[in-house]
Amino acid sequence: MECAEFVEFAEPVLHTFLTSLPEKRRNASVASITAMEIERFRKAEIQTRKTAVTVNFAIKVLRAVFNTARRRGITPMNPAEAVEFLPKETEERIPFTEDQVRSVLAVTDQEWHGMILLGYFCGLRLTDAANLTWTNVDLLHRVLRFRAKRPQIERKDWKRTLSFTCILR
Repeated sequence: MECAEFVEFAEPVLHTFLTSLPEKRRNASVASITAMEIERFRKAEIQTRKTAVTVNFAIKVLRAVFNTARRRGITPMNPAEAVEFLPKETEERIPFTEDQVRSVLAVTDQEWHGMILLGYFCGLRLTDAANLTWTNVDLLHRVLRFRAKRPQIERKDWKRTLSFTCILR
């Protein structure tokens, strides 16, 4: 991950972490931050109903920031390393019914219909549907080929090939 890309991800996490601290601690030395304060932050994130993946990502960001501070001699230790990650959730996603999709289509602008239908019939995420171009379409073989934009859940290559038959049901 590039430095600018990391800052883009880290900035909201750091802002949320800092605002989770009592006001008198917000200007304290980085070296004085404790694992207990990071634990409180993690608990507050859970209470806002964020997923385990999102909360764990925030802890990873804090670990990276404190590791950098430790390597630069700003702090002798990384308090975020003492904070355990949450167990991965095994979330079962229940697909929309045909009637639910019809209801969504009835209240959305027509420009959204293609993405909604790709999601329903082919299982594409909104971002994946929105990023499709004609280079992803193979009319001869009747397939879509694309690299899925999965969040940092797993570090696999998410190349996907879908037959048009998913749309022609």
